[in-house]
Amino acid sequence: MIASYPQVPTGYELGVNCAVQSYDGKLFGGFTADANVVPDVGKLRDLTLTAFRELTRVVAARTRSRKAGAERARSGQARSGQAAA
Repeated sequence: MIASYPQVPTGYELGVNCAVQSYDGKLFGGFTADANVVPDVGKLRDLTLTAFRELTRVVAARTRSRKAGAERARSGQARSGQAAA
């Protein structure tokens, strides 16, 4: 299986359903909406995508920062180890 997209059927007077699931290190999401109840559900999709992109950007920046800090620490340890020798 390459991907899995969750789907929650509408019913029981629910206008919008949102499902998120992870599979194989990936995150998949899906919206199901009753167009008569929530005619602008596309806005929810768009805002969710915008928020996810922002979250991804922040996580990537923090990851780069941590990797750079770890690399500086390793190179500092290597230099101090060479100086002590």
